[in-house]
Amino acid sequence: MREKPRNGTVASYLVTRLEELGIEHLFNVPGSYCSGLLASLTGNSRLKAIFTTYEMEAAYAADAYARLRGYGAMCGTYGVGALSALNGVVGAFVERCPVVVINGGPSAKQLELEVDYGIMFLHSTGRLKTDLTIYSQVTAATAVIERAEEAPDKIDEVLIACMTHRRPVYIEISQELWGQSCPLPVGKLSASLTPVNTDALSECLDDTVARIAGAQRPVLWAGEELDRWQLHDEFAELLRVSGISYVTTLAGKSVLAETTKGFLGVYDGRFAPPDLQEFVEKADLVLALGTVITDFVGEIVAKDYDNMILASQGGIRIGHHVYPNVRIREFVVGLTRRLASHAAAPHPWGGTAFQRPGSALPSGDSLLTFDLLFARMSDFVSDKLVIADTGLSLFASAGLPILAQQGYVS
Repeated sequence: MREKPRNGTVASYLVTRLEELGIEHLFNVPGSYCSGLLASLTGNSRLKAIFTTYEMEAAYAADAYARLRGYGAMCGTYGVGALSALNGVVGAFVERCPVVVINGGPSAKQLELEVDYGIMFLHSTGRLKTDLTIYSQVTAATAVIERAEEAPDKIDEVLIACMTHRRPVYIEISQELWGQSCPLPVGKLSASLTPVNTDALSECLDDTVARIAGAQRPVLWAGEELDRWQLHDEFAELLRVSGISYVTTLAGKSVLAETTKGFLGVYDGRFAPPDLQEFVEKADLVLALGTVITDFVGEIVAKDYDNMILASQGGIRIGHHVYPNVRIREFVVGLTRRLASHAAAPHPWGGTAFQRPGSALPSGDSLLTFDLLFARMSDFVSDKLVIADTGLSLFASAGLPILAQQGYVS
């Protein structure tokens, strides 16, 4: 006889899948809607509950965790908790950070009372599915689970979307379901990536190699998607083979250790040192890899649109020609192979890293200034993890030397 599948609970199913993603900490604010999930973590689970003071803090913690560990997760209580977390989740969506948002939902009885008698359930806004409606705008996938038998398929579908798109996802589970019986997970999850169009990839690489061969002043511009898709080694090999100097975006800072040969600095548009701005903006070919374009760098994109190659997970743009069916990993690996066999690799035209204004240490009797603070910090933070807050400290920290790969989080 075939052995019947062993059962767990809805909570244990979700926990097992989160652990499979390498998530070992669940940031949360305990509330009644998720109490069943949190109670399930008190046993032998590898997943540990990390309590925060409010849900936005949990969301930002999960975002940072995802940047450093691959994936992050948070949970809160319906309505007030989910809406408090929203700012952190929106930031993760914009910056391609895969965060699993877990929300406890109202029970079937609570929904029935509100629909039939107007009795609002705890944290209700008076409109049904408010949380789902809002989160559907800032996540790659959503699911509301109202029956235990739907849990495996819906949980797997949403987590696969998180793996595929490297963006936040939203799972809402009715509070009465956490302890209900549910089959244990079967098999391992994997990203659902469409097959690469080999003809499009070959044509894309032909065009790119030809442009690199014809460029006198090429520059590589590394962005945050290289980090999100774990392309550190592939990018390092491309640098070695091509010999092209590179800069990074601010969010992509330390995608490789900044002692890497060819690194010139952080190019963040008008905030970059003047000589670095001039260097990048005089390039006759800008090869942007995983670079998220914002208005900080909008001017160079508009000016060099025809001379820019922009590679992202969503496709490759070469000038005005778009290859939507070519992904960044295949592009970087394929380009490295092509250049490795290319007879005339481009000669690097860059020099040493450019210093930001104020990075030269002044004398000991100088007045304390913003520039002096960051100049003094350079020796102190080089071998530490640097977390830069938004605002003045973010832009000033772009010039700090980071000696470790992924040693900077912004």
